[in-house]
Amino acid sequence: MRRFLTLISLAILIPLSFFALGAKDKSSKSIQDELKSLRSEIASLEKRVKELETQLQQVSKGIKNYSVTIPQTFPRMHQVPKGWQKREFDGIHYYIIPLQQLPNKSTQQTGDNTPSEIEVVPKPHKQ
Repeated sequence: MRRFLTLISLAILIPLSFFALGAKDKSSKSIQDELKSLRSEIASLEKRVKELETQLQQVSKGIKNYSVTIPQTFPRMHQVPKGWQKREFDGIHYYIIPLQQLPNKSTQQTGDNTPSEIEVVPKPHKQ
C-alpha cells in the first residue's frame, strides 16, 4: 500500500514539476520584457525632465528682467476734509465726513477740531 501511494504521488509530482519549470521560463521572459519597457520609459521621462528644466531656466531668465508696478487705487490724502466729525459708538470710533461744503452755513470749530454743527440739506429731485 505504501508503494502504491509513493508511485501515485510521483506520478502527480513529476508532471507538475515540468509545468512549473515551463512557467518559470515564460515568466522570466515576460519579466525581462517588462524590465526593458520600464527602462525605456524611465529614459524617456528623464529626457522630458531635462527639456522641462531648460524651459524653466529660460522662463526664469525672462522673469528676472520683468518688473511690476502696482497702481494706487485711491489717492493719498494728507489732510482731513473740512467739516469732519469724530464720533464714538460703543467704544468704536467712526467719522462723519460731508460730501460737499455748504457755502451758506458756517461751522464753528470746537477745541478738538470737530465742527459743532453740520447742516444736512437734501437735494431737490428732478422730475
